[in-house]
Amino acid sequence: MVCFFFYDKLTETELIKMINPEFEICSGFVRIDKYDKTTNSLSIDDTSENNRNILWGEIVNFNMTTEDVLLKINDIHECRFSGRSKYSMREILTMNRRGETKNAYIIY
Repeated sequence: MVCFFFYDKLTETELIKMINPEFEICSGFVRIDKYDKTTNSLSIDDTSENNRNILWGEIVNFNMTTEDVLLKINDIHECRFSGRSKYSMREILTMNRRGETKNAYIIY
């Protein structure tokens, strides 16, 4: 099982179903340095103390490999950032509304 943190467009259930119709989802957040919704630019500092802003989204678990999830996301036109062809991915600590933490991948 692999866990992803989705924000912006990939929080829509119909788009998540395009990756795999079977998934577990819960609302949660990650701590980031900054996020500009207009340009969809996100930065995460390597020093966790510098990540002072909260980005809300969905924590989604798939019973798939990481590679398979990435291939499916790549096929979803609505998930592409306009003007960008290169993305970053890293593992980040998420927290759900019940206060439970979990590591998840974030793409930005």
